[in-house]
Amino acid sequence: MRKRKIALFLIASISATFFACEPQHPLPVAGIGCQDLFQGQQQVGDTCIFQNFSTNATHYLWNFGDGTSSINSSHDIPHSFTLPGVYRTQLTAYDQEGNTNTTAVGGVVSPSSGNVCFWFSTTAIYAHTVVTIGTSSDTVKYTTGLPNACGQSGCANFQLPPGTYNYSAAELAPGTHTWSGSVVIVKHGCIKQQLL
Repeated sequence: MRKRKIALFLIASISATFFACEPQHPLPVAGIGCQDLFQGQQQVGDTCIFQNFSTNATHYLWNFGDGTSSINSSHDIPHSFTLPGVYRTQLTAYDQEGNTNTTAVGGVVSPSSGNVCFWFSTTAIYAHTVVTIGTSSDTVKYTTGLPNACGQSGCANFQLPPGTYNYSAAELAPGTHTWSGSVVIVKHGCIKQQLL
């Protein structure tokens, strides 16, 4: 009988110790997302909505990796980066008892840019034509009509910071046709410039 009482006492003591050390509620778990940043589509000045997937937390500390941070109690937060680069954004989730959990993600912020695609109409019979903007050049090889998107094969394609640029173009053979003009590049834009 004495052995049974000791065994029951030990089981009760271990159970009481185990349950007394168990947290009263689940601990916070930090989770973060920003699709454009992860896919390399974030440009300087764009607003990324950082999504907060944290659970069991009441407030959050954001560190964006660019020298700025924010403390808030809302889930999602907008942020814009002012310089191109690789950034590591960190999120710390806090619960009401002071427990924390931290996670971080990295991403690339590109310089602001837009695109221009030079093309001929379907009736043009010009041979290869070189288009030059500043010190960059590309060749219009063929075009079957208005391009669907910038970067399309056969067009002369340029990706440049926003601004106004002068261009020149010259047919390589027989070399009788030339063009010149200006084009305005807008951020995230795709300008389809026809050579007439």
